[in-house]
Amino acid sequence: MAELQQNRYDQLIRRVGGIIGVGSMVSEAIGELFPMIDVETNKGELLALSGTGIAWGRTFTGAVAGQNSRAQLFNPAESGKLITVTSLWVSPAVAAFVEVGNLQVALGALSAVPRFRDSRFGTTLTPVGELRTDNNVGATPATFRIFASAVESFRLTDENDVMVLSPGFGCTLSNVSVNAELQVGFIWRERAAEPSELNL
Repeated sequence: MAELQQNRYDQLIRRVGGIIGVGSMVSEAIGELFPMIDVETNKGELLALSGTGIAWGRTFTGAVAGQNSRAQLFNPAESGKLITVTSLWVSPAVAAFVEVGNLQVALGALSAVPRFRDSRFGTTLTPVGELRTDNNVGATPATFRIFASAVESFRLTDENDVMVLSPGFGCTLSNVSVNAELQVGFIWRERAAEPSELNL
């Protein structure tokens, strides 16, 4: 178990069980752990106990003539965290195609302040994920395309999550149409990254 990022699981076991003591609790609790806790797919109330914060936020990008509106959830280069985007809610002003992709550049403007979805983090502590917007000539990055209605928000989700952002990367969306507003809701989780997770 020592090779499998034991520290994350040890924190969860200690906090759920109220265990105090020296050394790892994983090996001692392993026989009782698996019937009780799925350490990889915890419920929201248990994620904080293993050092994971669940967060959300939204962006609004206004229309600019001749330019494409873009929105982004960006993981700052020095964050030391992994951000996992679990779902996106996309609402263009008019029915339109929207490009989605991974961009290694932060968009120009900070758009809004994200919040944790777990009230135990309080109201002053904010997630490291930055909500950013800009207007650009060209719908980039053009990696994955969805169609969103102007009447109903399009929800993008996947059983393996939408995207994993290491430090210095951003989940970026862009209207294909020019001169159109774009609203995006981001839902994600974030946690400290182990060095081995960032150097594959």
